[in-house]
Amino acid sequence: MSFLRSLPKDAKIFDVFASRPEVTESPHKVVAKDIEAVYEAGWNEAALHDVVLVTCIASFMNRFVFGFGIAATDQATYKGAAGAAIASDGYASRFRKLLEEKNAEE
Repeated sequence: MSFLRSLPKDAKIFDVFASRPEVTESPHKVVAKDIEAVYEAGWNEAALHDVVLVTCIASFMNRFVFGFGIAATDQATYKGAAGAAIASDGYASRFRKLLEEKNAEE
């Protein structure tokens, strides 16, 4: 969530994402006041759902890819091309490509 540092501190989105690390790090610690903070920032239940879902999916995909021992060798390429590929084709196509690259190395 390093992108949060680039946001203005009064950005509405900041309150939503700033309160979400516990979804990944310690989801059992999410309490009603965390949820209320999101609503008080002007977001609705659908936005909260989306933030939790995106956080969960990102966490899952990281563990999924790392579990297969796949690592980006070129961070600039990974952040540029991979982000665009994931946005247009989803995680599955990117995962297949990374797996093919790893298998080709072996």
